[in-house]
Amino acid sequence: MVGGRGRAGPFVALAGLFAVTAYAFWQGIPPTLPPVAPPAQQAATPAEPRADGPPLPLVLRMPDFAATEVRPNGVVTAMGQGDPGTRLALIQNGVAVIDQPTAADGRFSVTSPQLNRPGTFEYRLRVGAPDGRTVMSDELLTVVVPRTTAEAFTAVISGPGGTRELVRIDPTPVVVPRFQQVQVQPNGVASIGGQVDPGARVLLLANGREIGGATANPQGNFAIGPTQPLAAGVTRLELRSTHSDGRMATSAERIIVDIPTVPGGAFSATLEAPQQVPRVLAQTPAANPRLPRFDNVEARPDGTFTATGTVEPNARVSLLLNGQPSGPPVMSAANGQWSLSPVEPAQPGTTEYRLRSVLGDGRTAASEERLIIQRPRTAAEAFEARVEQQGQPPRIAARIEAQPIPAPRFGQIVVGDGGALMLSGSAAPGARVELRAGSEALSSALAGGDGGFSLRFEVPSAIARTLYGLFSSVADGRSSTAPEQLFAERTQGGALRMGLIDAAGAQGAVLLDQPAVATISDLIAALPPPPPIPVLVLPAQPAGPLVTAPAPAPVQPTPPAPPNGVMPGVQPRVAAPAPPAQPRASVPNAPRRPMHERDIK
Repeated sequence: MVGGRGRAGPFVALAGLFAVTAYAFWQGIPPTLPPVAPPAQQAATPAEPRADGPPLPLVLRMPDFAATEVRPNGVVTAMGQGDPGTRLALIQNGVAVIDQPTAADGRFSVTSPQLNRPGTFEYRLRVGAPDGRTVMSDELLTVVVPRTTAEAFTAVISGPGGTRELVRIDPTPVVVPRFQQVQVQPNGVASIGGQVDPGARVLLLANGREIGGATANPQGNFAIGPTQPLAAGVTRLELRSTHSDGRMATSAERIIVDIPTVPGGAFSATLEAPQQVPRVLAQTPAANPRLPRFDNVEARPDGTFTATGTVEPNARVSLLLNGQPSGPPVMSAANGQWSLSPVEPAQPGTTEYRLRSVLGDGRTAASEERLIIQRPRTAAEAFEARVEQQGQPPRIAARIEAQPIPAPRFGQIVVGDGGALMLSGSAAPGARVELRAGSEALSSALAGGDGGFSLRFEVPSAIARTLYGLFSSVADGRSSTAPEQLFAERTQGGALRMGLIDAAGAQGAVLLDQPAVATISDLIAALPPPPPIPVLVLPAQPAGPLVTAPAPAPVQPTPPAPPNGVMPGVQPRVAAPAPPAQPRASVPNAPRRPMHERDIK
């Protein structure tokens, strides 16, 4: 049903058209129909504005650089045809330098200011309607003003249609302005003469600011006399020339003028040029003030100190740390004396201080001396404060040596089979103890919390006398060495003989079998006795059997022996007179009995 209805549609339309045509013919109306424009033509034809409606907006015409002139001095002139009632602007590096209305017929002509500096400058044209709408040119004008005489001056237009070059001026030699006659006085009055291209305009610049100018004569000479004297302080004088073709050049030379800010100060005028040694044109030295000195320094281990000295009266004295003031300055008294301290203490390590004084007229003086504060980083380093000056020996202001650690001491020696020895003793708690033969470390161990340690080493079966020493060190770098030395040697029969050499050089030895135990007491007992002391001599006793005295009891490690040869901690043998010597039975060619452990315990 639906499909049949759709097929009947065209026939119904044709029947209706035939009926309308017949009716028109019957009524006498000509059957001509108005032509219908294609859709594309309807869209291309602008609609006419209604008499009672607002006018259509103006269609802005895009500006271009069709007629453009660029002169060597960087002045840009752009001309073209626009729409009446609009405004045209010349945009330079994003900023409008010219903005003016177009003529009554829509034509425009804009001219940019002169470029007085080198660089790259980009230009565009912008058209603006009264209702605020704007159109920017799709072409870009690029002008390059050379920075040096080796570069070319160019002006190029680029856009959708390609790139075309308007102007190109290849570099040609240009005479750079030079200083020839310079006269500068300490009061700032100056007169400058030089040479450049004939007819060039030359400007004298002081720290970049124009202070005078002149035009070169046909011979290229010029003279400039600033109407105002140069200001006090440091001034940099340069020359800048503008030539007839619009190019500019800056002098490679420059004059550095240092005018004193106070009466009596130093004055100088120096000519500087690339790859040349500066040449002094004028100089007036200032009167030399007295140099500040460190007369006395009271330094403390925490890095603080107080320095005193003398300088000229009423001078400001500053303490310099690494060239910078360390705290506010102090004023010297009428007699020139001063006293100051740093704001912060010296840090661990080496710190250097100097002095600087400033007089009331502005003259300054720096000390030739330097204060060196050497603050220890570890307990093994010493604290020192000294004053140094080149060519003179240093003056020590303060010195605190590092706190030593207890020296290691020999204790008990246990001899095992095969020549193995076990040595025990005492040292600083936690110290590393080494047994050394010369510079060679034979064995090492860490001392315990009570300072005790135990070392194992071996004595060769055939050995001449060998000296052993104890060396100890702690984590902060401090170290110490035992005042005594242990020696060991083998007899011809192979028995081990060990001894002790004390700080005074006295020696004592015992003969050890294997296994055996020896203590420091044994070695001390074997040391030569001190000089005899007069005692009461008892009558001789009858001869009797040989009595062997027991070995002295072990004692704790003792400090080094004093110079008189008496070991601290050991009772001198002067308490009672010695008994008369008993005669000893002599057996010819009797072999010597080896010493056993029971004999030396």
